[in-house]
Amino acid sequence: MDDDAPARAAEVIAGAIGDAVAARGGCLLVLSGGRSPLPLFARLAVDEGIPWPRVHLLWADERFVPHDHPDSNFGAARAALVDRVGVPPENVHPWPIADDPERSARLYADRVRELAGPEPRFDVTLLGLGADGHTASLFPGSPALGSTALTVATAQPETGSRRLSLTFRSLNGSGVVVFLVTGEEKRTALSRLLAGGGAGVDELPARGVEARSRLIVVTDLDV
Repeated sequence: MDDDAPARAAEVIAGAIGDAVAARGGCLLVLSGGRSPLPLFARLAVDEGIPWPRVHLLWADERFVPHDHPDSNFGAARAALVDRVGVPPENVHPWPIADDPERSARLYADRVRELAGPEPRFDVTLLGLGADGHTASLFPGSPALGSTALTVATAQPETGSRRLSLTFRSLNGSGVVVFLVTGEEKRTALSRLLAGGGAGVDELPARGVEARSRLIVVTDLDV
């Protein structure tokens, strides 16, 4: 448990960015969506030690809405982080919003391959955890959980809202994975995730995420 989980997660991510830049001259950083990472983004935005010109930004998932829509993950991150730091515009890679979600997913898969290779290798990936156990836009019971593609068009089960997501195939190529989990409503899902055994990936999708080097959970919950 960490009393200031966003600050601690920002510290971990900043360190991992620095390690990647020192090792190979650049960093591929995948950001999560939703509201939980916004305080973390605010902390990253004021960290003067991060070599932002060497960082490429991607997104783990997106809502199928225009980038200027209030629900856009990219739009939220742009206001909280991207527009406040020195990331070159050509290093910012939001999901394209095409004429349909499936085409958007295919286009982003092409971009992922260009940046990270045919079997993607990201340096750092930030993820969240939903109260239902989902991560990115990989929801319990979704056909997307079994996808062998790099990206997938999917939907939020309760509302039917269209989503775009990296798959496990892409996410599990991350060197460092940081789960930021805040809020009392996440307690049960986090307890189940940390307990091991029990629910499988179909019921608790976050369990399907692995890391090549380190998987770190930062939370304000005492579990």
